[in-house]
Amino acid sequence: MNIVHLMNEFWYGGIQETVLTLCQGMPEHRHFVLGHTDGPMRETFGSEKNVFYISTSWDKEYSGLDRFIKNNDIDIVHKQMGGGDTSDMLQQLRHPEKLCTVVESVHCPRACKTPYDLVDFVCVASMYTMAHQELYKDRNNISVVHYGCDIPKPNKSREEVRDSWGIPQDAFIVGRIGRLSGSKLVHDTAYAANIANETIPNFHCIIGGAIPNDEGPSYYHNLVEKFGNHPNIHFIGEVDTPEDRASILQALDVCCYPTQGEGFGMIFLEAIHQGLPIITYDNGANAEVVGEAGWSIKYSEDISDRVNRLAEKLHQIYDMRENLPGSMNEWKARVRDRGKAFTVEAYADRMREVYNNEYT
Repeated sequence: MNIVHLMNEFWYGGIQETVLTLCQGMPEHRHFVLGHTDGPMRETFGSEKNVFYISTSWDKEYSGLDRFIKNNDIDIVHKQMGGGDTSDMLQQLRHPEKLCTVVESVHCPRACKTPYDLVDFVCVASMYTMAHQELYKDRNNISVVHYGCDIPKPNKSREEVRDSWGIPQDAFIVGRIGRLSGSKLVHDTAYAANIANETIPNFHCIIGGAIPNDEGPSYYHNLVEKFGNHPNIHFIGEVDTPEDRASILQALDVCCYPTQGEGFGMIFLEAIHQGLPIITYDNGANAEVVGEAGWSIKYSEDISDRVNRLAEKLHQIYDMRENLPGSMNEWKARVRDRGKAFTVEAYADRMREVYNNEYT
């Protein structure tokens, strides 16, 4: 089977990781990865033997995609751009004749705008995202398909990473990596860390990730201006590769990733695969994905209320680490057990069912 994956950009991100997962997990098929913006992940895809063709030269409308489909005998176009659209992109694959099967993956927690007569099957990343799908709510060609990802090996040991930060090996370190934007509530992590630092001995908080071009620069500037001089809150900048992220995550004691309205949350999977317990809010798909791999704190519109809840839970986890190490080890075992549902193989098996579905 020849499968085209449309994913726009070749930068590191959740969509790109899910496409890579499918290429790795389905060696029986030939994969064609198309986008319009080049980036460092083009080289990553190029090293995969199951990826037959890579192109970053398309325009945003994928003009000429119909000719590409015909010339390469494509069976399935899997559109993986997050939230659907109403562009003319898919019209050329349906009219005047149907050229191939079209599958859409949606993780953004908003209604998929793709007209249902242009797509054969829609995969939504979570029950939370499914709840937004008014256009498809009475149709049979839509289902929740949880993502999965590879388990990268850290390129540094836990001890090496902590040494590089200048933090003692026995410190209690919480942290997060990911997009540094207001919608991700990075400030909630910083506020909770500031509170927890007052009562938890040898406490440190690590914050790293990419700064988006929209709200990111000003938001990040304000964040650093407020917390940048804090002796125990450390901003480590952008974290480029999966191996770098894995190294950082395995050096933490807890992933503290409060956020709002996540349609899935790939960072949760990365933390889970490193055996790292997670603390987050109970909104969005957070609790659905994290499950028994952590703690989902009740979200409140009152920032003071919610960050105090976070800080309180951090203190409870610290007490568990210090006084009940057996319980902490049990938590870590649950975390790794949770990760079995989100491996390359598990996600590939779920997508095989979609590709072979009667609707496709």
